[in-house]
Amino acid sequence: MAKDFKIKASIELEPFSELSVLCATENYAIVEIKGKDLTKFVTVRDLHTSETESEPEGLLVLDANGAWLLKGKKVLCYQSARLVYGKSIYESMLKSNSHLNCLVVFNGKYQKNPINKTFEVAAFGTSTSRLEIAESWEDVKIVSEVFVIQTWRGYAPAILVENKSKEIMHVIVGAKSFSSGLELVRKSGGQIINEHISVRKLGEARTSLYEVIHRKSAS
Repeated sequence: MAKDFKIKASIELEPFSELSVLCATENYAIVEIKGKDLTKFVTVRDLHTSETESEPEGLLVLDANGAWLLKGKKVLCYQSARLVYGKSIYESMLKSNSHLNCLVVFNGKYQKNPINKTFEVAAFGTSTSRLEIAESWEDVKIVSEVFVIQTWRGYAPAILVENKSKEIMHVIVGAKSFSSGLELVRKSGGQIINEHISVRKLGEARTSLYEVIHRKSAS
């Protein structure tokens, strides 16, 4: 029977930086990084994904296996994480002072300091159809917390919603303008589940912003 050997570090490494967590589960977290700091936190190598599709919009996906650790509501950074999706976004944001949402994927065996979640997060994946947000308003009821789905491009944060026909669908919420709108809903109502929102995209471009309006009750 094979033994589970563990190699003890000979020195105690100190993190070079810390990042605040927007939300997290055991194996992933969403953090914000300023564009001008991307080279400090992110390494770009061996990237073989196509950039012809638009999902997940406005989101970098990072592999931080062993390089970053969750502790409390912080991510401790010991080395740069590897970029696995979003090279075009990365390149366009390098000189920007604005913040960018990054989905950081961890390996469970490195979770020595599990994060204390402030809310429950739904299970990984969904079999529901995707609701694509366009320039016309979509009125929906949120029926889940943020969770992660796997797309052909990599991982993306999403929520489940109920449309006017009472159909349950999922919506990708990785864009900062969308996630910021959701967090305003959370701040106003104390949660996002069972809250009603109207959402639309402010243009046809892949980088167009989202507008999210909190409706106190269903229309």
